[in-house]
Amino acid sequence: MAISLVGFASGESNTVSRPTVQNGDVLIAVTSYYSGTAAPPSGWTEFASFNGSADNDEIACYKVITDAGSEPTSYNFSGAGRSATSIIAFRGVDIENPF
Repeated sequence: MAISLVGFASGESNTVSRPTVQNGDVLIAVTSYYSGTAAPPSGWTEFASFNGSADNDEIACYKVITDAGSEPTSYNFSGAGRSATSIIAFRGVDIENPF
């Protein structure tokens, strides 16, 4: 199966709506905090981070959807200060080796 983009959500806060997903989809999120430290929600795996200075922090993380019916309607990325977060949903990704 080819990998396809199936959804996208973004916001300028700690909380971002979940794109529509089904079991086996992979969500990738990138979040940036200005004047704070970023951390992914429970159940997400961080795979990259960048701390440009004491005033900003960026992380990239992913989540494999295993039970779409029990997923929340939004995700809260912890941190303090101003933030911007984007979530992209993909289908057809090898969930055992997403990267």
